[in-house]
Amino acid sequence: MIDLIMAAGYGPDGRDYPQNTVSAIAHSAGFPGCTRVFLSQDPRAFGQPQDSGQSGIYIVSARDPANLEILSFADVPAGHTTTCINDCKYLWTGGPMKDKDQPADWAGRPVFVTDIRNPKKPQVYKNPVDLGRNDGVTDYAHDVQVDEAGIAWVSGRGGLRGYWTKGRHWDPVARAHRVATASDPIPYAGGKFIQQPDVGFPGGSFAHNALRPTRSLGGHEAGDLALVTIENFSTSCETDGNLLIVSLGDSRDGQGWRSTPENPYRLDIVGEFSPWGQEGTNPRTGCSAHYFEMKGDLVVQSFYGNGTRLIDVSDPAHPEQVGYYRPDGGSGSSKWVDLRSHRPSHLIGLALVAVSLPGCADAARQSPPEAPSSSQAGSAVSENPSVATTDVADDAAPQTATDRTRGSRGGDDKQAATRSTACGSTVDSAGGESTKYCGPGQALIEAREGTSTILGAECIRRGDFVIAHFGTNYRELDQAATDYVGLVVGGVTEESAGAPSHFAAEVIVGKKRWALSDAEPVVELESGEFLARFTVGTPPDAVQINVSCELN
Repeated sequence: MIDLIMAAGYGPDGRDYPQNTVSAIAHSAGFPGCTRVFLSQDPRAFGQPQDSGQSGIYIVSARDPANLEILSFADVPAGHTTTCINDCKYLWTGGPMKDKDQPADWAGRPVFVTDIRNPKKPQVYKNPVDLGRNDGVTDYAHDVQVDEAGIAWVSGRGGLRGYWTKGRHWDPVARAHRVATASDPIPYAGGKFIQQPDVGFPGGSFAHNALRPTRSLGGHEAGDLALVTIENFSTSCETDGNLLIVSLGDSRDGQGWRSTPENPYRLDIVGEFSPWGQEGTNPRTGCSAHYFEMKGDLVVQSFYGNGTRLIDVSDPAHPEQVGYYRPDGGSGSSKWVDLRSHRPSHLIGLALVAVSLPGCADAARQSPPEAPSSSQAGSAVSENPSVATTDVADDAAPQTATDRTRGSRGGDDKQAATRSTACGSTVDSAGGESTKYCGPGQALIEAREGTSTILGAECIRRGDFVIAHFGTNYRELDQAATDYVGLVVGGVTEESAGAPSHFAAEVIVGKKRWALSDAEPVVELESGEFLARFTVGTPPDAVQINVSCELN
């Protein structure tokens, strides 16, 4: 549910730029339909001194990108970057160098954990994580990326270390099986490595950010390699920070957590890439590596003064430049002014991209309806003979239809059906935005006025979470021409049929909206099919919802 990661810098020219990092745009299960932006404030923001400035996290509602709303600010003892952990229930915030009131034996700020399950009242844990990262010394934890296996990788001075943040796993440091949490993670793998020659400050061990592909790369065992950028500004382009490819090798036994200057443990560097000597390089404008993205075997890597490089890493030992884009312009008086590339060029600019349910503001203000009693539970979809549906050929995308029997209105049965012919996202002539879902699935709605069926769905499984849409999702409630159901359900496994661990829903029936997160649904998985039933509203106006769809 994280759609985009972006960063913004602060100015070296003395102006009061906030040093902020927008680390994630995420769907908040507590308020269906809301997008959240998490903005970390570096202690150097607004001209404050690094060793005493205020740092923390802003939680911002971006439901309407033109009118951002600050929901809360949490005072956190770190603030250079922040990242969603465990489906955005928590944030991990790290960096920069230490505060004057922090322990004397720290060289930088570790990771501090914030519980954001209530985005208006975030709770900061007192005890940080990722301590002793630099040969036993607690140092600057710069950034966090979560891989496809759910492992959180912390980059910083002292290298790269990965952690389990949920589930039961072997702890190679404690030498025992235990349950990982966001505030008490379990070491997985990682350690220190040093780019050679090791020159400048903070030297070749400052890992800026990283990515661990969980698939095989270049014949190496799946998950054994990690791509890491070294942020380092030396006196020469030749010795500035590179993109490194390191082997996690045998580091899964906790060696990186036991490493000391006297008995150091180091990861092997398999390959590296620098713009030095490459086509399109200006060696006078700074060559340190920064953020990157990866798709397949292609890495899109930004370098501060040398733009964006397209790098083929199919042979990890010999990364090869296959293209580049270096923006020219600016005053040229400093390698820091106008020329530096913080992000790969295809991400440059402030663009908030999120797929979400509409109605965030309404959801935040409404009190959730009462949970249904067990006596209100309805029958399964297949057991209700009164459902009217639209026949769809086996090889065609199903249409979305809403067919209601209004027997209680005026005594005459009247059917109303609205069908849209275009699947996907559209904007009508009046500017109304909607997304129609046309995959296999349906939602049966049983209300006092009668029954209706929504045909067409999109159901996506991400780990033990299911995100499901049924019908057509309209951006604004007054534009809704058909009914709609949207769900976010957590803790969904084949072995855990019944009540899920997390649940949020938005239901629109006849232009009436319910948004809730405290219902008592019953869910199950069966041969790749997702089934759920729950109730919204209170008697006598309660509405029973039964949904089924194929998972992608």
